[in-house]
Amino acid sequence: MTIKYETEPIDFLRDDSWECDDLYDDIVNSNKEDEFNAYIEDIFPNGATLTELNDYCRFECQTIREMLGLSVDDE
Repeated sequence: MTIKYETEPIDFLRDDSWECDDLYDDIVNSNKEDEFNAYIEDIFPNGATLTELNDYCRFECQTIREMLGLSVDDE
């Protein structure tokens, strides 16, 4: 079964993502929600599954931080 629904990327990050809490906090604390939404919509112009979006945010968090002008952790 496939269930589709529309949500803003920042709302997904807040409500449905796993292991992305730090990224969400940094985006909100920097007032970059609109920039994050636009960036994700550019990356996934045809939409994404929850897993695709979560994996991108989880594994590309440094890239997202750089694109939004947020500080990047040195790991």
